[in-house]
Amino acid sequence: MCADLEKIKKRMVGETEEDSVKHAKAAADLPPAIALEPYNSRYVEYARSHGKSPEEMLEADRVKYPGGSMCGFILWNTERLRECEAECPEHFFHGVFKDRWPRLLNHEGYDSWLHERVNQLIASRNPDVKE
Repeated sequence: MCADLEKIKKRMVGETEEDSVKHAKAAADLPPAIALEPYNSRYVEYARSHGKSPEEMLEADRVKYPGGSMCGFILWNTERLRECEAECPEHFFHGVFKDRWPRLLNHEGYDSWLHERVNQLIASRNPDVKE
């Protein structure tokens, strides 16, 4: 199973200061692409999947999508959400909105899945590269 339901329930109720410290320590152990700031980790993965730095990707998308430089990222991330939903449905809410946008519950699970998916995409394009 991809999701830890008890962890999700606890987060939904609220977390203590001790929990916050644990989460901060866990964040320090994330792969470099996920921990990179000031960019959203999902945007970093989007750029990585295109073989670019976040800065290069932002500039390329400004040219490709004038007036909407986040359009490429939004489209790309929505497709990844749908892929993840098919593989790990327990990361998502499956209620009345099933036929709409995927409703993500387990953000940490999705971020880990996304990092691995991008590694797979990179490896499939260039089998000699090990991420």
